[in-house]
Amino acid sequence: MPSLEFGVDGRRIDHRPADALTDPTAWKVGDRKTLSGAFAGPFNALTAIQRIRRAGGELTAGHGDLVRCGTTTHIPHAPTLGGADRVTLQPGPDAISSCVDWFAVDLYVDDHGRLVGVYYVAGTA
Repeated sequence: MPSLEFGVDGRRIDHRPADALTDPTAWKVGDRKTLSGAFAGPFNALTAIQRIRRAGGELTAGHGDLVRCGTTTHIPHAPTLGGADRVTLQPGPDAISSCVDWFAVDLYVDDHGRLVGVYYVAGTA
């Protein structure tokens, strides 16, 4: 059965079977000890995306390197997904008021076009 790798800031946290991901709560990753930027988990990529969309904000998509908002910190490519392409979704410039509200969702896609990983990156204070 296909599975999806979940992580935070380029660190693998968990693997989940694809058929379990129809429940939005299954996308939660980490716990209070899981840190990203200025925040502690848990984190949920679907919830973060919904928050922006419900507020009428836009998301932008990018490919390749990712730098955390307000810093020069490069977020590493997930080492266990080395051959996969990384596509990043993040709020557009008009969708957030500061780096506290910023986040990124890294989607990793394999050579066959299948989603194989979802990693969350939080903003800074």
